[in-house]
Amino acid sequence: MLVKNNNRLKELRVNRGYTLDDIESKTGIKRGTYSNYENHNTEPKLETWQKLADFFGVSVSYLQGIEPDFSVITSKTKKVLFSLLSEFYFADSYDDSLKNGASKRLKSAINEYSKYADFVPSIDEIKLKNSEQKNKYFEKYFSFLLNDTRTVEKVNRYSYQSNSKAGRLIYALSSKIQAHTLQEFQTALGLSIEKSIGSELLNRFTAFERNLLFCKDSKSMRNQFDEYIHYLNKTRDMLNNSLEKVDVNELSNELLNRRIYLAISNLVQHDDDLYNKLSKMESRELFEWVPIVKEYLVQKNKPVPKEINEYLEQYKNKK
Repeated sequence: MLVKNNNRLKELRVNRGYTLDDIESKTGIKRGTYSNYENHNTEPKLETWQKLADFFGVSVSYLQGIEPDFSVITSKTKKVLFSLLSEFYFADSYDDSLKNGASKRLKSAINEYSKYADFVPSIDEIKLKNSEQKNKYFEKYFSFLLNDTRTVEKVNRYSYQSNSKAGRLIYALSSKIQAHTLQEFQTALGLSIEKSIGSELLNRFTAFERNLLFCKDSKSMRNQFDEYIHYLNKTRDMLNNSLEKVDVNELSNELLNRRIYLAISNLVQHDDDLYNKLSKMESRELFEWVPIVKEYLVQKNKPVPKEINEYLEQYKNKK
């Protein structure tokens, strides 16, 4: 029986660079059988759909063509994303505890980013603007969120599914903003501090904060503060002494390398051809990857991330 459907079997196979023989060797499904699935001559059984969905890393409904491609950025994607950022940032409070917590987390992440990114006008100045003006403001400064495929998928799924929880999406967006702030603005000194004490500061503060919950009187409370302040002073002196041994150039190179890896990672999420090109390379060295990535982007008339040009300029000067 001829089965009419719009499955994505051929689209995914071609985009991933697989031949029918590759599919047979990797999944055990005969090339003729798979070809019939692609051409809608026969329909896979449910367990075969699941096997293929697992192989391609997608849902069964997406593979069958029932579910839309959530990785595509549309005007609706942008509208939903930036209106959510605006709504949750400027909200005073929510009755829902998840939403309320998400709103506070988002405000913290956005305020930190705006502190270093020098928003003009400042975010406080647009509070009384209308919704459209606020959305354009968030689009101007937070379009980088659309560079991450998983974020785009989460926004589109939220928009597609009527019972989705906005609070969970806002928590995810907050984490992305915090990661981007670190990627863009972390300094060599900051990296040195991170390497020296890692998460120790956070762990000590968490312990201090919890110990306060068990204070029986003002004396025990003062003791907790004195102990924590003593720890901070000791840590400050240790870091101050270690600064003399810091190689700023080496740390700056390490920071750039981190940014390069993140930039390339974001690119391959969106581009199967680039992913296939890099995955076929035997070397995993940045100095071999970066020129290939730039050459590919230029050939495709795609923008080249600033980190790539910065790395190539630095590498050229070293030669």
